[in-house]
Amino acid sequence: MRASYLVVEDDSLWCRRLDAMLREWGDVTTVGTVCAARATMRNGRWSALVTDLLLPDGSGFEVVAAFHAIQPASAILVLTGSLEEDAINRACELNVRYAVKLNPSSAIEAFARSVTPLRERLVDAIDAWRARHGLSEAECDVLIRTALGESRDEIAAGRLSSAQTVKKQCTGILRKTQDGTLQQAVTRLLREVAGT
Repeated sequence: MRASYLVVEDDSLWCRRLDAMLREWGDVTTVGTVCAARATMRNGRWSALVTDLLLPDGSGFEVVAAFHAIQPASAILVLTGSLEEDAINRACELNVRYAVKLNPSSAIEAFARSVTPLRERLVDAIDAWRARHGLSEAECDVLIRTALGESRDEIAAGRLSSAQTVKKQCTGILRKTQDGTLQQAVTRLLREVAGT
């Protein structure tokens, strides 16, 4: 399931820019006012909120409060041109990320990566590994489950197979990827997912 972003921004140029940046990571809905944000946030399940602070009918912090009330576990990024100390401190107090519009690309990408669940990012990355190394569907599943911290017995139970079968699949992964250990393969995969 793709992430869903609610973007609250009154500047049409920034709306288009944010839509283009976040579209890679999930579905994006943009609105331009506090009122529209309140109405829209009630109509869906949101992975994250990105809001400007200065909106035509109020403050982005009003949007943050309303969003927290409906979706307390979802991530929030305040993206603004403001360098006001009080605004930055308030964002910190609300446990909200804060970025300045001057050059926010890396901050937005880091935010989007943190919103997208690890399993989803692994599934996206494993397709490249399947093509690059000729991994089977079962080997890909074992690699993802290992990256998510499952033990060999948990993998076997989850795949409805024996621990011996999982061991053979691990051997196949190592032969095809030319990694010395399964942990090395997992580390490489996780680094690829993290973009490092």
